[in-house]
Amino acid sequence: MKTLRETTEDFLNNADFLGDVIYAPAKTQLLLLADEIMLQPASGALHSQYGLLYRFLMKEKDQEQAPEQDIITRILSGESV
Repeated sequence: MKTLRETTEDFLNNADFLGDVIYAPAKTQLLLLADEIMLQPASGALHSQYGLLYRFLMKEKDQEQAPEQDIITRILSGESV
């Protein structure tokens, strides 16, 4: 069975949507929280912080936008301009 640290590293290594440098502090903090949880598994506050940060980072995946269509494609597809 993998540890929380290992699964967190797997998540971060495969999260291409977090490649921007602005996510570096949050990614580091998530790893540090995983380490702290391994040391203090009964700490509800650490679990809460880890979950909150993990969900925030996962939400960033939803923020990836599809490439914007040009105006002609939008007109032909019946979208309002």
